[in-house]
Amino acid sequence: MRRKLPSTMSLQCFELAARLENFTQAANTLNMTQSALSRQIKLLEELVGQPLFLRSRQRVKLSPAGQSYLAAITPMIDELEAATLKMQSFQDISGGINVGTYPTFGARWLLPYLLDFQNVQPDINLNTITYLDNSQFDPAVIDVGIVQGIRRGRGCGWIILCRSFWRRWRRPNCCLNR
Repeated sequence: MRRKLPSTMSLQCFELAARLENFTQAANTLNMTQSALSRQIKLLEELVGQPLFLRSRQRVKLSPAGQSYLAAITPMIDELEAATLKMQSFQDISGGINVGTYPTFGARWLLPYLLDFQNVQPDINLNTITYLDNSQFDPAVIDVGIVQGIRRGRGCGWIILCRSFWRRWRRPNCCLNR
């Protein structure tokens, strides 16, 4: 039995057009014509059997069905994108160290240290996996992770790298291994 699944292009067109509430801007962002984007959304509307947008003159707005559909598919699209990015950076994870970090912290502070480690140990693969909040931290994939607050989980040991800001007034220096 064939599944009733929309194409990823239709979903991508719908999601971007819904966020921007503008077909032309969404089409430009996706490097396609406005007509092609409209066709993808039309195919999606035919598949779900509901109008996803309310169209009036040169404006579009999400219909109630479109709002509901957007809320349902956005987390799935985010998960699909994360899984794809993870696979793109996949380099035999078993033979390396997976370091989980927040994007800004990783880029601004951690990266130079990882590069130094890579120069000393070139035979060890270092894979960085980024997440935006602690709920995305997956101890099954990440060997070493940096999280905010104290994360106690199964199979996780932890050390405090830096005391929180509210305690710094008592101790001006960051504390390691406490």
